[in-house]
Amino acid sequence: MNKKLFTIKNLLLGSALAFMTSCSDDKETCADCHLVVMNADGSETELLDLEEYCGDDLHEIEENGYSFQDTIYVDSDGNTLATPVAPGDAVEVHCGEEHDHDH
Repeated sequence: MNKKLFTIKNLLLGSALAFMTSCSDDKETCADCHLVVMNADGSETELLDLEEYCGDDLHEIEENGYSFQDTIYVDSDGNTLATPVAPGDAVEVHCGEEHDHDH
């Protein structure tokens, strides 16, 4: 009887673990991102708030950056930039703390 109880507990534990693992597949990692430019003094200026990116799109923007078409004249707070940032200028994408979304 003791062996049967041990086997039943193992089956229940295995089933619970499989269920929990399968549920985690329904979540997608997401993060809010923004475009920044590095200043000569080593500080950075946030240029543009981007949208929230998830899954493959988040990986893509973190790896390959963000393309913009128009020159940026103000930062994300509306302050005029000392030097406008044109398409092709060196900018970076920074994505905030990642979180999961349920699907």
